[in-house]
Amino acid sequence: MSSEDVYWSEMASLKGTHEFFADQGDAHGEIDGNLQEAIEGLLVPLVGPWESSDVWFHNQDFFGDGVRQLTFRAGEFPWQVVVPLQNLLVGEAARFCIFVHFADTLGLNGQWVGTMGILEYEVVATPYVAEMLNQHVHA
Repeated sequence: MSSEDVYWSEMASLKGTHEFFADQGDAHGEIDGNLQEAIEGLLVPLVGPWESSDVWFHNQDFFGDGVRQLTFRAGEFPWQVVVPLQNLLVGEAARFCIFVHFADTLGLNGQWVGTMGILEYEVVATPYVAEMLNQHVHA
């Protein structure tokens, strides 16, 4: 993607809509919770728990929008999990999206350096993350 504006526009057009997730009713929370646990099942063995971590953070908030949000300190993301994370987006979780944001630090004054959205059939990324994907995943 050429810019963050283009990235967010693309993500809005590709992920499931609020109406779609509202139609899941009470099951949406369970689907989201199962996805949250599966994400952590992949990441915790590689980077440790996110609680009190200076490497990553998993936003536990539930907004009903089909998005799981992760933040990683740039340079610490385990790139080998991109495909396994994408493989979690099947069945009832197929329209969900995993946002992975990258910052120079996880502190309050951390500066964002890029982001990617992992969807069932594609990965959309800002320029920094696209470069990292090419170096680590497509190598």
